[in-house]
Amino acid sequence: MNVVQTSVIDSFVGGHDKAIYPNIEGAAISQNLITEVNDKNKYIRSLYGKKFFKQMTTSKLSCNGSFYASVGLTTENRLPSSFWVFGSFVYEVRPSGNVVKILTGHMDSEYGWSFVESGGERPFLLICDGNTLYAYNLYDGELKLIQMPLGITGETIIPGSVSCLGGSIIVSDKNTGYAYYSQPYILSNDTMEILRKDSDGNVVYDGNKPYYDDVSVWTGNIFYDMYGSLQYKNAESSSDSIVCLKAVGDVLTVYGRSSIEFWTRSDAEGMTWIRTNYTSNNSLGLKNARTVGVFNNIQGFLGSGNRNGFGVYIIQGTEIEKISPVWLDELLFKSTLVSVFSYGYSYSNHSFYCIHFKDDKDRLRCFAYDILSGDWHERVSLNTNDLKLESTHYVYPVFTREGQLLYGSFNTKKASSIYESRKDYWYEDLTETQRVSFVRTRQTPIIIDSEREFILNALSVEGNFGNCDRRDITPECMLEISRDGGYTYGNSLVRALPRTGDYKRRVQWNGLGMVRNCVIKFSTSSPIDLCLQNASMAIVSLGYRF
Repeated sequence: MNVVQTSVIDSFVGGHDKAIYPNIEGAAISQNLITEVNDKNKYIRSLYGKKFFKQMTTSKLSCNGSFYASVGLTTENRLPSSFWVFGSFVYEVRPSGNVVKILTGHMDSEYGWSFVESGGERPFLLICDGNTLYAYNLYDGELKLIQMPLGITGETIIPGSVSCLGGSIIVSDKNTGYAYYSQPYILSNDTMEILRKDSDGNVVYDGNKPYYDDVSVWTGNIFYDMYGSLQYKNAESSSDSIVCLKAVGDVLTVYGRSSIEFWTRSDAEGMTWIRTNYTSNNSLGLKNARTVGVFNNIQGFLGSGNRNGFGVYIIQGTEIEKISPVWLDELLFKSTLVSVFSYGYSYSNHSFYCIHFKDDKDRLRCFAYDILSGDWHERVSLNTNDLKLESTHYVYPVFTREGQLLYGSFNTKKASSIYESRKDYWYEDLTETQRVSFVRTRQTPIIIDSEREFILNALSVEGNFGNCDRRDITPECMLEISRDGGYTYGNSLVRALPRTGDYKRRVQWNGLGMVRNCVIKFSTSSPIDLCLQNASMAIVSLGYRF
């Protein structure tokens, strides 16, 4: 027999792009592990654990949104606050540490919450729950409701989402499918001037000069121009309905059901808009408004299909690119997408787009795309009841000025809290006193020898083992092997990992038996920093099929 030493570094390190198989069980995927790039070298390292930071309320509510402001209250020396949505309540976490409930809303399950700052002399945080628009003064803490006017069809505007570009506030109307916009920095004053008109709609003059009336900007007049006319825009290249708005740089992305347009202001006053030439018209649209996430000036979203096909896409500038592999498309396509939502964020040279949904087996799942490596990975947490893996309990992160990465709690069945992603912390806290192990797993793609049987003589894995925050434990790892392409796995093979300070010893398994198409799963829940750098197999090729 000829023993062959084969490197399987691409199966353990990187190699997420090999996940082209239709069954997720047979695809290369990582759980709570990301690909790191150092020049031409690739390796896999752990995401960080989640440390309890602050309890928001004793209610057991999931986090539905977050925002980190650029300025704060005058009484807080204008240091920024973070804003968190738990259930239908918006809480402000001030720099002093105080938690204040500022709003009770009624979130639309399809549109979700949207936040944006208005800028200007009086900076406001505009908050939309998918039905109502609010403005929160970031300097004095005053919250006001912006009453919506009648739209062009005579129905009251129902704001599905809000955005702001160049000081101009833009909302998408769920009734008409149009976008209504304001003059720049309209909230800098409590009133605006509008031409006085008589009952027939004619301008009233005092001699040769028209009369102007001061009207409140909070009663829907912010969407009027100085002549008293509504400022609105529809999907210019089609009759599509606008469902979501996102401003990145000086471009406003307008999402429709079957189109995506990019608008810019055509004049310095922001009174009119023009559409750029880069438009997806009747070929791709937005499946769900809650799936739009912005990270590092890149937008991610779940596409509705049409001619371009169903899947996850990103927008860089005005270029649209599909990023979801076949197996993820199939998982998403089979799901109901009733509870789907997404978000984006950047941290430590990585920019992530995360999408949450329920699969066809009614399991909560979360997959994240890393723009640095172009890889997908899955994010999981331990279920506190049966200690089985499920979708991560930590969502909607914000990156603060102090360098903290904070997450809201989701599906924890515990009091609503926020958590900090803590370096060198390898647990996931549930409360201030309860925590569970942080599980990290690497699953290889299907390993075959030209469809012939072979003997898996030995497997060794190289990493930076030896990093552990305690010297009184012996960290362990577990190996599982599937002999049917990843659908079922055999017994768990446990090995002790090197203890604190022992960085030179690799982990090895011998006599793993005969296989034809195997999938290898490596995991650990020990409190160590897991970094996989290399892996190799010693196999005996039989050269024939049984």
